[in-house]
Amino acid sequence: MSTQVAARLMVMRVLWGALIASVVLYDVVLLQVRPDHASVSHGPSSDLPPHFPEMLMALAVVLAVVSFVVPRRLFQGGLKHVDVKVTEEPGEVVGSFRESAPVRRVVTNPQEAILGAMAVFQPPFIVGMALCEAIGLFGLMLGFMGASTKVAVGFFLAAIVLMAVRYPRLPTFTRAVEVASSAKCVLS
Repeated sequence: MSTQVAARLMVMRVLWGALIASVVLYDVVLLQVRPDHASVSHGPSSDLPPHFPEMLMALAVVLAVVSFVVPRRLFQGGLKHVDVKVTEEPGEVVGSFRESAPVRRVVTNPQEAILGAMAVFQPPFIVGMALCEAIGLFGLMLGFMGASTKVAVGFFLAAIVLMAVRYPRLPTFTRAVEVASSAKCVLS
């Protein structure tokens, strides 16, 4: 892996880690700053509007789905504008002279193609992570409004899990380049 590809991948991983750390900090802040430090029951004496946690849970489910669909569509649309040069190389020799030799399509400059894919991937990646972070913010808001700590922590855990599955990996970009160009992308 080249240093440019490694550096761009490291930037995305640092963003990923920082956004997950922010959700963990929401939980820490809630547990340390909230005056009672205990579970507050969600009942008639609570300041929460009726069914407010349930409404935020439904909104969190919608945000979770949107956090996958919108970034994927943005990434696929952006990949169409990445210039990927492809060459055709002869494949293995066939046994008979009458058969045509198979041809294998290969990305000419895989580093340039992967860097282009990474540049297109980063904005949708941040959008998806921000949508997941909003779910964690719902938990922080509910915690300060008087909801049970268990309810708030559920939102934090959902946000962290949704963020954790988005860990940026190199195969994500090589596969995307291969699908977009219909050619094999091998980064040496």
